[in-house]
Amino acid sequence: MLSSCYIFLRDHFRHCGSCGRLRFLFVYVGTISVFIFNQRRDYSYYDNLGIKRSSLTLSVEPILLRSNASFSSLVDNNVSDKVIDYNGWTLAKEIQSIYHIPEEGKIVVQFKRLMRRGAVRLCKDPFLVGRLSGPFLSYHVRWEKVFLNYGGCVGEDRDERCREEEKIIVVDKMVWRYNVPEPGRYFVEILGLLCNDVGFNSSITNVCLVDSKYLRVTHEFATVDVIKASPLKIGGGYWRWSLHKNSDHVNSSTVGTDHVDPSMKPLLTRYQPVGCRDVESNFCLDAVSTDRFGPYEFYFVDTGNESNNTLHSLISSHDKAIRIKSNLLLSSGVSNGLSKPIKLCFVGASHSREMAKTFGNLFRSWGATNIITSSLVFVRYPELIDNDFIKKEIIDSGCTKSIVAVGQWPLGTSNPPVSFPEFLNKYLTLMNSLRYMNTSGVYMRSIHLNPLGDVKLTCPPTDWRNPPAIGIYNDIILNLTKFEVTNIPFVDTDVIIGPMWDSAPDFCHYPSSGKVAVAEALYILDNIL
Repeated sequence: MLSSCYIFLRDHFRHCGSCGRLRFLFVYVGTISVFIFNQRRDYSYYDNLGIKRSSLTLSVEPILLRSNASFSSLVDNNVSDKVIDYNGWTLAKEIQSIYHIPEEGKIVVQFKRLMRRGAVRLCKDPFLVGRLSGPFLSYHVRWEKVFLNYGGCVGEDRDERCREEEKIIVVDKMVWRYNVPEPGRYFVEILGLLCNDVGFNSSITNVCLVDSKYLRVTHEFATVDVIKASPLKIGGGYWRWSLHKNSDHVNSSTVGTDHVDPSMKPLLTRYQPVGCRDVESNFCLDAVSTDRFGPYEFYFVDTGNESNNTLHSLISSHDKAIRIKSNLLLSSGVSNGLSKPIKLCFVGASHSREMAKTFGNLFRSWGATNIITSSLVFVRYPELIDNDFIKKEIIDSGCTKSIVAVGQWPLGTSNPPVSFPEFLNKYLTLMNSLRYMNTSGVYMRSIHLNPLGDVKLTCPPTDWRNPPAIGIYNDIILNLTKFEVTNIPFVDTDVIIGPMWDSAPDFCHYPSSGKVAVAEALYILDNIL
């Protein structure tokens, strides 16, 4: 109807010799109106039954952005040390909007398509981190990216000489499909860690993270109303607000402020600002405090009961420990002399050392050290795990099961850091050696994420253990374990570490007595025993 009216009036004004500016104004406004109308029609979609639905059936909720004033009020005293990346609030300025589509359980970051004077954005392929906090935690780094091709003809210099090889491709929007087992109001925080993401062949030596003052692009108290629960992740679990009311169902009509525990606060990312090491100012103490993680406890999906798909299918870490202990004692033939004790060997450096301590503490508390023990096999770099090392430290030492993870030192202390192609070759050699030596009971473990300490936030950095780099290391390990020739299982503990990735007290290690380490230990036992 709108299009028909427009065409009629357009033709009338076209033949009106005295209309002048009025004709121009109508054509301009009419064209914009039809464009907007057609854009609205493009938002129709098909449901699961293949029925076309109007866009009006989908609600789009804007998410509060961090205000320009909060950025511009921050003073950068070190603007001269920029090496590669855009270290100010360039990324934040290039975001057009962030919105939530509750019916589809997703959050969308829409970037500006062009900047002032038609310039292309500087941040063409950002790296974002998202976290929902509230009744449960949800952490996300693997965003779906929708790309936009400019065709090479943008900016003030565009002319007829634009060539095919000059095409400029940028990320137009990024989509986060979150996973939480209960509806309700959640705080949402999105960080922009890199203005431009790193690739497999990238050198990361001089790549700087976005300045810590500008990392968060959402408002401090930005929220979303989740209207439906995600299916429970079989074999996984969730970090849950410890003061949460026991309920296996929340009516969607109650979603909103009435369903928010008044004691809940947004779980904002913990980091160590440059210059805050050993400084006890209020700003520094607040930024590095671990108190924010106190209310959260890990709950496992109860294996065998996950089909109920309700919150009653979740059990606490305490109850999970009791169940694993009981199964271990019942299945062991050690007391009857039927088998030898299980020896778990943790192959790696300081992170493996903390894990060996955590497992040892558990086994002692269970009175099960005659059944199962833990031991550290210390090594810092993957290339050191050769045939001789495997025979001496793993096979001859009587390791029943070995959990291998050697990725911290290649990124943390090597300067330059071990490149992604080099790391792939070294890990492939490691796995081939394990296979050649017929080593049984070996598992590859994911490399732990590290919080953003000052050495990672300096520019250029002196420590490269940041989420983008560790994520690529873990992708390499995972893909190598999928090769038939390696035939080594991968234990991904990101379900434990991810939502609490910034909680390590020293910005590196998860201490053996901490709830993150204990939950990870139980998760590993559940996967290897």
